[in-house]
Amino acid sequence: MFCYILSNPKPCVYWVKLDPKREIDENTNALRESTSLKNLNDTYMESKLEFTVKSHSNLGIFECRAKNGIGEDSAKVELRGSPPVNGQIKSIQQTNVNTLDVNTTFISYSPILNYKLLLRQIPSKFAWELPLTPNETFFYVSSNMFNDLFKIDNLNMKSKYGMQVIANNEFGWGNASKEVFYQLTTY
Repeated sequence: MFCYILSNPKPCVYWVKLDPKREIDENTNALRESTSLKNLNDTYMESKLEFTVKSHSNLGIFECRAKNGIGEDSAKVELRGSPPVNGQIKSIQQTNVNTLDVNTTFISYSPILNYKLLLRQIPSKFAWELPLTPNETFFYVSSNMFNDLFKIDNLNMKSKYGMQVIANNEFGWGNASKEVFYQLTTY
């Protein structure tokens, strides 16, 4: 998180995580006094608060406070978690007459807890929910991308299917991906 400060003389800057259950006390709630106050010019500075979000307790409202000999001011920012986003069916491969491998991806900034593949035989509106456990997934740290593989057996030959993927993390269920269609063929 960044805090941009317009000040002359140079201020003392510190960050506070606001907790609605406690009285604000800069000695107990102060996260860090800004030692990395970067001068952008004579009167404009940047303070940066860096930390890794590891759980719900790291989320909330943070306040950047600046104080110099003339006065003081503050600004607030809210850090929120989000359910998985950008779910996609990346590829579908027919591995035998009635089996499909469905590769899917999601972006999530928190570990995925559950996946479901929604499968329906066209033209039916009814969809089966096929669960996938998280230990069957691959995670790429650099992109926060979770990849997984669904193996679907016992499908009807020569049938057309519609598929969507949905996932959840500690912040809830994401939106279902766009529906992708696949026509089974005989070998």
